[in-house]
Amino acid sequence: MNTAPAESVPERIRRLGFRRWHERTLIVAHGWLVGCFVAMIFVATGFELLSLGDGLPEFLFDALLIAAAATLGWQAWRRYRVSMALAASVSEQAACARCLRYGFRVADAPSDRLRAVCPRCGAQWWIELAGPGRDG
Repeated sequence: MNTAPAESVPERIRRLGFRRWHERTLIVAHGWLVGCFVAMIFVATGFELLSLGDGLPEFLFDALLIAAAATLGWQAWRRYRVSMALAASVSEQAACARCLRYGFRVADAPSDRLRAVCPRCGAQWWIELAGPGRDG
């Protein structure tokens, strides 16, 4: 069991670099979207199979499975939205204002903030990590 604290977004960007972090964040986000679609298919299928004709225990079991799939689908949708909002927020700030190059390196800064450095011209700026996905 992994008991190490979860790595914060600035720590992950420092470790991976912006481009690799951004790519992985988008892949994970779309994985959550696929999970949401699969859960909704299970919900629709469960409603199709839901019937009192098979007895009350079978009905309750089917209803429980529908509720579980709907809950998992909702959680997957929320994780997708948070991941996409975080990736979009950082991506919108990733262009150098001086030379317009997209992407940055991370300079030394406090662990909860990101100071970006342009690899082309050396300009520096702060990346704001706002929103609910800041630590996730």
